[in-house]
Amino acid sequence: SYFHLGIVHVRVGNYEEALQVFSDALRLFKDKDSYVDPWCLQNRDYDIFNLLLRSSLNKNLSLCCNRQEKSAINIIRNLYQSVILYVISTIEDQKRNIYKGLEAVLESYQLYPASGIIAWKVAMRLAMLGFKEESLAIYKKAVPCLPLNIDLRIEYIKLLYLYRKDKEIVEEIKDTFILTKTVVALRERANELKTIFDSFQRFRPDTSYSQYDARELLLNLWVEALFICLKANPKDINLMKRITDIWDELGRTDKIVEILEDYINKHFKASETNGLVQQYFIDIYNNLNKKLERD
Repeated sequence: SYFHLGIVHVRVGNYEEALQVFSDALRLFKDKDSYVDPWCLQNRDYDIFNLLLRSSLNKNLSLCCNRQEKSAINIIRNLYQSVILYVISTIEDQKRNIYKGLEAVLESYQLYPASGIIAWKVAMRLAMLGFKEESLAIYKKAVPCLPLNIDLRIEYIKLLYLYRKDKEIVEEIKDTFILTKTVVALRERANELKTIFDSFQRFRPDTSYSQYDARELLLNLWVEALFICLKANPKDINLMKRITDIWDELGRTDKIVEILEDYINKHFKASETNGLVQQYFIDIYNNLNKKLERD
């Protein structure tokens, strides 16, 4: 009942109410003494049900029919906790709380690691927030779970390019092109793939290709997304640090100085901000400003 009520709140945009109801639902699903009727958990009008739950739930309903109800119910408890946490992560995304969203979807993934959709979102968030090895590892696990998903494969290949994993890139590109040639529904993606792979300028040093390198495009895309989150949560120090890290990777010292100056003037007040954190950003700003003057 709590699960279905939470879904209804999400569908009509009552996010705060949904978070409260889902908190109660999680507590009950974790309580081994609570009652779970697996036959009342179907929710076919909700897209996430079809993406995340239908196959695994039906498998465990079959176990219930074969006198393995106890073990099936335990698995079902974890499945629904995972889906609730996934939906909570989408609510936090709506509120631009990207770190809270990552925390929720990570917990969701731990409960349901076989879900390619959940693994994909975890990998995407980890990459954007700078967790290099962790994101690559989960992308690698997500691809076999969603073998025909070209968008997932493209994201993974771009990340491999960003982190200079050139040996792995060759195999992934080969597998992706094979898919577009052998699966009729994917053939129209072949030209798109070629355009994307042509943007890997590190592999084409003599090209006159005029667009940005794929590395720059990806990093700039992350910065734009993180700026939206920072606008909604202007005092999130972690967001600020991640944005400056990306600008540093792009070699844009001027942008770091610009954003730090604006950020310090707008949001750093001794009465509101930890003094050590404030001084940390001020020191970075002063040092970078001196470097720009020297250059």
